[in-house]
Amino acid sequence: MNKLYLFFALLTFGIGKAQCTGAEPGPNPGDTGCVTFTYDGVAVEYTTVRAADGNIWMQQNLGSSHIGVLSTDDGAYGDLFQWGRWADGHQKRTSVASATAPTPNNPLGLGTGIDDFYIGDAEWWSLAEATDKWEAPTVAAVTDTNGCDPCRLIGLGWRLPTEAEWEAIVAAENITSIQAAFDSNLKLTIAGNRSGFSGNLSSVGARGYYWSSTVSDNDPSYSKYFYFTPLTINTGAGAGRDQGSSVRCIKMPQAQPTGLLITPANNAPATITVPAGTLQLTAAVTPATANQNVTWSITTGSTFATISESGLVTASANGTVTVQAVSVEDATVLDTIDVVITGQIIPAEGLVISTLNNVPAAISLFNGTLQLVATVLPAEANQNVTWSIITGGTFATISESGLVSATANGTVTVQAVSVQDATVLDTIDIVITNQNVASAAPYCDAVVDFDVEPISLVQFAGIDNATSAVVNATPPYESFINLTGNVQQGQTYTLTVKGNTVGLFEHDIRVFIDWNQNEVFDMDTEYYATSIQNTTGNDAVTATLDITVPATATLGTTRMRITKDQWNVYEPGDFDACTNAYYGQVEDYSLQIAGPTAGANGVTATAFTIYPNPVNNILTIDAAVAVKQVTVYTTDGRTVTTANAAQVNFSNLAAGLYLIKIDFENGSEALHKVIKN
Repeated sequence: MNKLYLFFALLTFGIGKAQCTGAEPGPNPGDTGCVTFTYDGVAVEYTTVRAADGNIWMQQNLGSSHIGVLSTDDGAYGDLFQWGRWADGHQKRTSVASATAPTPNNPLGLGTGIDDFYIGDAEWWSLAEATDKWEAPTVAAVTDTNGCDPCRLIGLGWRLPTEAEWEAIVAAENITSIQAAFDSNLKLTIAGNRSGFSGNLSSVGARGYYWSSTVSDNDPSYSKYFYFTPLTINTGAGAGRDQGSSVRCIKMPQAQPTGLLITPANNAPATITVPAGTLQLTAAVTPATANQNVTWSITTGSTFATISESGLVTASANGTVTVQAVSVEDATVLDTIDVVITGQIIPAEGLVISTLNNVPAAISLFNGTLQLVATVLPAEANQNVTWSIITGGTFATISESGLVSATANGTVTVQAVSVQDATVLDTIDIVITNQNVASAAPYCDAVVDFDVEPISLVQFAGIDNATSAVVNATPPYESFINLTGNVQQGQTYTLTVKGNTVGLFEHDIRVFIDWNQNEVFDMDTEYYATSIQNTTGNDAVTATLDITVPATATLGTTRMRITKDQWNVYEPGDFDACTNAYYGQVEDYSLQIAGPTAGANGVTATAFTIYPNPVNNILTIDAAVAVKQVTVYTTDGRTVTTANAAQVNFSNLAAGLYLIKIDFENGSEALHKVIKN
């Protein structure tokens, strides 16, 4: 070992040096202390010193093994950091040089395991700004504009010096040369630098390059460093951030933070009410002597606003934003504030029409409605729309709120247009059925207020009409007045009705027959009732009712109405033939009323019915007395066919009006008109 080096080493470290207690240097320039910390995975002990500027400085470069005994002591040179980077291994003088930049090319792209030294076209930290910083306390606190300060490894209060602090210490220590720099309390060595272009070491043992945390005002891609050579002492020199330079740390007296309070600047309310407006927030850390730097973030409502590193909230949508500020010294010291944002104009980007509760886009109830819903995208945009029917306006109407009301069968195309942007719109097609309800004139109309729970079968006096039992598949009112039942005064006939009750419900079967043909259904003399329960309308369940034709019934064609309605909806006296059903159906039929047929030779007339009339194929005569013979005549008296039974085959006859003469076994006879379809 060089004798001179050994001599200075003994002076510096002593023999049997006491263990470091972490005590700070005394108050006088030149007083020393020590500090222990972990660097590069190893516990190290560094010497600290009270410098002539009154501040505590590290007396060694980061990465050095000891205080220099000469300005050219290579063991005291330490590591060479690229500006803005952590002690991640890149600072080693032998670290791998890479021409491939991280993604993104700023402190956020470094992660926790990258130790390459970036050179050449990599141009470490692209898109640099004058507001960039190198003061984040931990890797976790790094942002795209704030690198992690390696001096923070040492402990609370330790950080990189600023350009102004280098200027002050150079003046206070009277550093005017390389030797003066080494002779100062800081024991600065000429460790050289590492090229950001090639990755090669340069000026080792000839010049000193010491980073500050200050960014160049003239060129943000450059940062300031203290530079000294045999001819130059410059505290404001600048170099690209990819240059490797020494790091010497300073400690500023600082209290531990105990509290934090966020308030709007100038005591303004915590609101933003104008489009793209801003609100400046301030964070006060207590005590006042603690580090006042905080990290701002939005914890909820990030779609409504952004926040800058300085606490400026900028509105982007209506809503409530929760902003948080966290002390950079202690992550447990924090505060939050809610900022209410209104008055933002968010562009409408899309529009979707749907149905309320996602029901099918159809109306099958008579006079039914369908509620449409228009959703403007994004959700923060103005949700108001204008509704209209662009095709099929005769089939429905639409309200300002999107309620479609059916008026006729057809397909309706509905359009919703954003009130904010007429180019943002959507359409939907709605299929409307069961609206073409026939008129009951000259009788009163009656329909169904809610679901059509239909009549599926009516049998009476030759009428035999089966229809669909599917709910809402048929109109609420159906006119079957082309179907005629044939009845005679004084005779009794059985009515059979089927219908769908949609479960365990009971439905009334109300029958109205206009016996006196005054076009009014009298509730006292022309009303009959029965009921049906728990049936699908297709099973064997039926409602039956015997109806006797009054002897005074007016002869000729009249109207029969059958109303099926949910039981117990109306009290007696609260309804009539003109009352709408709640859940059910209304059907009208025709009845042909005949008087008793006079018999030949004084034989008592025989009561009978014929059906169907009109007839397509087989005509049936239903009578209590056996039919002996049936003769069919044309209207001019020609005989066209005969039958010796109660059924006559009309299938081969031409369409038109015919007369039939019926001879009964008891000697009576009758004449009747029949229409062949």
